[in-house]
Amino acid sequence: PLVYAGFGLLMVGVIMSYVSHSQVWALEQDGVLYVGGRTNRAQVAFERELLGLLEALDAAKASTSASA
Repeated sequence: PLVYAGFGLLMVGVIMSYVSHSQVWALEQDGVLYVGGRTNRAQVAFERELLGLLEALDAAKASTSASA
């Protein structure tokens, strides 16, 4: 049983090493929105995802200001 538990923990560790961890920060200060982030792998995909997020924020801001 102890060997199987050790093997299970080893497999969980291996799977965790393949998972991408990303963080995105946003700070609004004096009417300016600062956005930043970091990831442990797949930097190009993260950059595309962050740019898509910024475009969605711009679209939401435009639709909000147009309806107001």
